[in-house]
Amino acid sequence: MRLGAFLIIFRHTEPLKKITKYRAKSHCFFGEDFPIDDKIKMSSDLDQYNDNHMESDDMDMPSNMQNNSHNQAEKRAHHNALERKRRDHIKGSFNDLRDVIPVLKGEKSQASRAHILKSATDYIQSLKSKTQQHQKLIDDLKRQNAILELQTRLLDRVKETSLYAQSHEKKTVKNEPEIQTTRNLLN
Repeated sequence: MRLGAFLIIFRHTEPLKKITKYRAKSHCFFGEDFPIDDKIKMSSDLDQYNDNHMESDDMDMPSNMQNNSHNQAEKRAHHNALERKRRDHIKGSFNDLRDVIPVLKGEKSQASRAHILKSATDYIQSLKSKTQQHQKLIDDLKRQNAILELQTRLLDRVKETSLYAQSHEKKTVKNEPEIQTTRNLLN
């Protein structure tokens, strides 16, 4: 393998450190195939290559590496734009939430997100409590309404029966002389 082609991969990394005889056995990335002297020579070749080429311009890069760095820059810019959009959306949502909460509505100073969330939680709890109270009131009113409807029906029945009794009584009073005559005849 050619050393120059191998070194292009490491172009954007920090300059490689020299491999000494003390570190060659345990820290060398070249493998144990090479004798220590060859490793040291290759290490010094790497240092020389790094010294000569690390500060060179992007114009010296092969076109595929330039495209790769351009693609990386585009990806980074796209990622940054998406992240900015996400943060703006979250910020807008917090502002909308702040504007809905009555306690925070009139505040001119910027409330922290934690304060907005705490106030929103308190407001939701108060709404739940009011809803439960209203539901209890509705249930009580429904019960009272049912009782009143029952009383109304009972009064209507009493009224009907009293009218029936009155009309029957009037008939009885009119027919009293006839009934008396019939009784007299039967006796």
